[in-house]
Amino acid sequence: GRHKQALRVYDKMRAAGVPASAHTYNVLIAAYQSGRQWDEADNLLQEMRQSKFPPNAMTYTTLITGCAQSNRSARARELLGEMQAEGIAPNTYTYTALITACTKDGHWQEALEVFEDMQRANIPANTVTFNAALGACEDGLQWEQALELYMHMRETPEATPDMLTYRA
Repeated sequence: GRHKQALRVYDKMRAAGVPASAHTYNVLIAAYQSGRQWDEADNLLQEMRQSKFPPNAMTYTTLITGCAQSNRSARARELLGEMQAEGIAPNTYTYTALITACTKDGHWQEALEVFEDMQRANIPANTVTFNAALGACEDGLQWEQALELYMHMRETPEATPDMLTYRA
């Protein structure tokens, strides 16, 4: 698939002495994940740390998104901790990916805790974030909390209820 093509291009870049950039690494991590090669994506994180292009918020968000796709919420939480320990601030997309990872892995309570952490950190939630948190409420049969989230969503400028909101 396309991930193999991206990896071939990277190999050619290295052979030609073309240095990788943070963007190159992020694209490669996404390529490994599209090929369901989670360990290889994690290995690139280690390679980035040793290069002159350290990981950034996009790197971690991409890795956490891969964890959501592979039911590895524990690894997603570890990645958030590593990110914060390195002084990289998580953003809306990072938290949304982590909420999704926890929910998909059957840890709806953790997903809602992550949403609360996000709120305490004053990171704005968008429509996708709220929908992910509402999905966690649905999985945990937390209807009252879902209603509270919905009401909060309606008051949040960055979030507009959509078809997925009403599905939950």
